[in-house]
Amino acid sequence: MPSYSACKMAVDNAERLQAQILRPRCNPAVVYVAAEMLGPGHLKHHGRGDLVVGPSAVTTEMLEGFVNAGVPVSVTDNVVGELWAKLILNCAYNAIFRHYEAALRPSFRE
Repeated sequence: MPSYSACKMAVDNAERLQAQILRPRCNPAVVYVAAEMLGPGHLKHHGRGDLVVGPSAVTTEMLEGFVNAGVPVSVTDNVVGELWAKLILNCAYNAIFRHYEAALRPSFRE
């Protein structure tokens, strides 16, 4: 039976997705990527692009696919803790960045 990984940023995304798709298993995953929205439909990639998944979400074939594509993957028993850590850091970084942008670019204050 297939399993799915939820990669959208939210702490409870796997549970919410599993309830919607009515599948027996949806595993949480953390995606680390630095990107910036420059405008509608215009995304700038600044770096990273790696995944953190739980052991139940990973198959050998899946790991080989990511490695062959150049995507680093880490496996952890505490993927939920990783999700919370990323959320906390994002809250801090986004607030600091927003303040910085507003100070330097008056048009960003809108």
